[in-house]
Amino acid sequence: VLSIMNFLNVLFFLLWLLRSSFAVEQVRHVKDCRSCKFCKLNPRGSNFFNQSTTFHFGPNFEFLKSRENLKDCDICYGCSTYVQPVIRTSRAVKGVNFTVDIGASPEWLFYANSKNETAFPTMESADSIVKAWCVPISKVTRDPVPLENDQGRPYCSLKEAAVVPAYLLALQKLADHCGLDHLPVRTWGGPLNAVIPGFNFHLSWDGLWMTRAKGLSVHQMIYNARFMRTNGMIDIIRKINRTSIVHAAMFDALTGQGDRHPENVFVGDDGGLSLIDNQNSLGRSQTHFSTNSVFLPGNQIFTIARLGAKYVSKTRGGLPRTAYNLAMLMDYRCYVDDEGRVLSDGPLKDEMGRDLAGVYPGSGSRSGPGSDGDDSSSVHAVGGDAIRDSEIQRMDEAVEEEVTEKDEKTAEKGEEAAERQRWRKREGKGARGKRKEGRGKGMGRKRDGENKNGEEEEEKGDSGAKGREDAINKPSSDWNWDPGFPSTTTTTRKALSLSSSSSSSPSSTAISLSHSPAADRKGRAQGPRFSARSNLPLWDPEVIRRPGKSSVKGGRIGKRYPPKMQQCLIDIAQLSPTQVKKRYGFP
Repeated sequence: VLSIMNFLNVLFFLLWLLRSSFAVEQVRHVKDCRSCKFCKLNPRGSNFFNQSTTFHFGPNFEFLKSRENLKDCDICYGCSTYVQPVIRTSRAVKGVNFTVDIGASPEWLFYANSKNETAFPTMESADSIVKAWCVPISKVTRDPVPLENDQGRPYCSLKEAAVVPAYLLALQKLADHCGLDHLPVRTWGGPLNAVIPGFNFHLSWDGLWMTRAKGLSVHQMIYNARFMRTNGMIDIIRKINRTSIVHAAMFDALTGQGDRHPENVFVGDDGGLSLIDNQNSLGRSQTHFSTNSVFLPGNQIFTIARLGAKYVSKTRGGLPRTAYNLAMLMDYRCYVDDEGRVLSDGPLKDEMGRDLAGVYPGSGSRSGPGSDGDDSSSVHAVGGDAIRDSEIQRMDEAVEEEVTEKDEKTAEKGEEAAERQRWRKREGKGARGKRKEGRGKGMGRKRDGENKNGEEEEEKGDSGAKGREDAINKPSSDWNWDPGFPSTTTTTRKALSLSSSSSSSPSSTAISLSHSPAADRKGRAQGPRFSARSNLPLWDPEVIRRPGKSSVKGGRIGKRYPPKMQQCLIDIAQLSPTQVKKRYGFP
């Protein structure tokens, strides 16, 4: 019996060894699996990619189809890096929780470590973000997407997947040439040979790698009510780099950025700016504006930050915003003197404070941007005098008056309706018969009188509202800035225009912006008109070549632009958008 038991034990041991060795042999390469739960990194480097300078930012559909009949693997090998999907979660900054947004585009974003690919990335430790096109998994529902639709077409456009990364890589070249590479997040193409955790899908094509934007977006800061009441908010605002704001305005005007809203502007703990989502530029914008940026006045995004989205989109009952929006601190004109030089210190301009209040300077205002005036009217970046109390009170009174007028009209109509109902009951007639009789007799005359009185009251109300709107909208003669109110006679002008003086020398060229909405076939404008006729130059070759010197206004110092940036601005000012695309290799 003992010999039989020993024999069985030895047999089971041999079977266990055979099973273990067989299991080791079954660890497959990632390309031989339909899905893989965990992919080991190849220490010798994966040979899955053909290392070349040609990038393929989309999948090989035939290769994906061929993997559908393969086995699912628990463990595989052959990957070159680890990634982690960017999901909507929260993180704490200065004691306040913020939601991390995943973006509205269908492309997937992943955390990754470009310097140490063997380390598993997390939201805190990752130093890079990788953007992948054509991932056959819905970012919203998290369900697999069929590789082909009912017509047999691929689920994704490989052309778009190739154009956008190539466009951003060319934009990186332009930023490097102009000395503005510290603003947009640095991008480069590279292999994305990894398995998506939780989805077990293997990414087998190139991705667009980007340095991670540090800090918080302006949108997160201004729409977090709890953070707005903390000292952390004040600390970040005090540290905002003024030179970076002016340079960001230059970058957006040069490249015609069409989607520079507060969500795409990040402010780091040191006050530095990082710009993301830069692909909507040089005519690729989804709007009708050649430049749509929170840094530049006279466009849709800037006006929404200043007056509110309801008023700009002509929502019924939408009134101009009376409370200031911190996105207005991104206006480049707050940080330059009369000649366009960047101010290194000193308070914000008085006009900026009035602009934060959502109104224009009145007749008693200072003579213009940067001019001398009463010191008590200067507006600081952070402080209680950032908004004029009298102007806010005037705006609040106007709104209250309009609301009270509407309530009184509603109450009068209710009393008249109740009186008519009581009169019908006394007469013993139904409402239907009384309406018929009223149309032919005195009720018609009464209604005519009511309509006439109503028209007079409505006309008075319109004139009062128009007067209040004129008081808000009317700019002073020295602060030449069209806020962008509706116009029905505009035509389409979608370009970054150059305005030259009488001199024909290249140094006499300065940049100006001109925006108007598209019109339909009947010539009706489809939106409000925006123009940027600021009397402060964004840049002028004669100004940027001039060395920095002390300003007579408060001892503030104007900083000279770097020589590399000077030459770039002067060179590109002479080129058309087509020539710019050709020079830097835009697709």
